[in-house]
Amino acid sequence: MDNSSFKNFIVSIIRNNLRDRPVVIGITGNVASGKTTLASEIEKICKTRFPNLTISNISTDNFLYTNSQLKARNLYSKKGFPESYNYNMIRKFIHAILAKKKIELPLYSHKINDINLNKSVIVNKPDIVILEGLLILQPEFYQILNESIFIDVDETSNYKWFKQRCLKLNLSQLDNVSDDKFIEIVKDNWTNINLKNYYDNVLPLKVKATIKLKLDFNHSIRSICF
Repeated sequence: MDNSSFKNFIVSIIRNNLRDRPVVIGITGNVASGKTTLASEIEKICKTRFPNLTISNISTDNFLYTNSQLKARNLYSKKGFPESYNYNMIRKFIHAILAKKKIELPLYSHKINDINLNKSVIVNKPDIVILEGLLILQPEFYQILNESIFIDVDETSNYKWFKQRCLKLNLSQLDNVSDDKFIEIVKDNWTNINLKNYYDNVLPLKVKATIKLKLDFNHSIRSICF
């Protein structure tokens, strides 16, 4: 499927699902698989083709507990696992979306690898909601989805993208370690946290996704199936 076909496909999804409640499109896949990039692309398509509609692009990272809260709950080594999220906040968000009420959400920052306590996200009665994150196919979010997209990418490319993202963000400065030591940490986190979470909690739910999107090594759409 080329970019033009994909754009038309997204437009048809929106048009077919416009009702009294917001259209909600979910995107999931492994860490650094391209979820945020795809969500941004869909947001651009929606803004171009539906200029009169209000669009919210939300990452489920915003619902993570802060690092200090995770450490207090002995969950820091399971950051990104289902138990590391604030479900009270998730329930409030879902209620606000369905009731068409404004809500203020925390904002996760990859630059500090934590919730940014000085910033927030205002979600103000959107017509279209784009949700992306590891938690999308879990029951809490799945119940409000009109369509769900699972991004599939080979593990070698996925790890390469994850490492590139970590290096680009200069996260080694946060840990105050050398570059060589940081690469060791990145590989350890990838193997013992990200991959474990993916295989235990994300991949098993792939069957629930309405759309499976296969990406190649340069992030291009290789195939799509329903």
